[in-house]
Amino acid sequence: RTSGTVEVNRKKTQTPFPQKESSPNMTRTHIALLLCSVFIIAVCGILYELLISTLTSYFQGSSILHFSLVIGFFLSFMGVGSYLSKYIQKDLLKWFISLEIVLGVLGGMATLILYSAFSFTDYYYVVAFGLIGLLGSIIGMEIPLLTRIVREHESLKDALALVLSFDYI
Repeated sequence: RTSGTVEVNRKKTQTPFPQKESSPNMTRTHIALLLCSVFIIAVCGILYELLISTLTSYFQGSSILHFSLVIGFFLSFMGVGSYLSKYIQKDLLKWFISLEIVLGVLGGMATLILYSAFSFTDYYYVVAFGLIGLLGSIIGMEIPLLTRIVREHESLKDALALVLSFDYI
């Protein structure tokens, strides 16, 4: 204390959600681009739901039943995907990009898969709900992964606000 300054020993506190270094070189521009992708992802998710609902109701009839089932199962599998995302611990950005590629290919082929299942098998519902399970689970993983990626550069409240605002628009 001779110089009038006080040195405080700071203990490193551990947060309940430890941060992993998955994207140390991301700038604000990268984060903004990532957040803009959330809007595109949300639109694609809705389109996949409508596509499967429409095709299923064309093939099987009873549009109210099939739209309700598809949307209900889709949302349920989004919850499963959100839960499963907790097991992804490292390389969050790489996982996110990989999941988006799989989602794009699978979603883009959904019509072909459903037409083929209806035309060539007796297991249309198994294929349709398997597709709903895969697409819903992958979409359910996106928001938790994005939130954790943005959390490395923003506070938790800001990360949640940013990711969810782009998702809900």
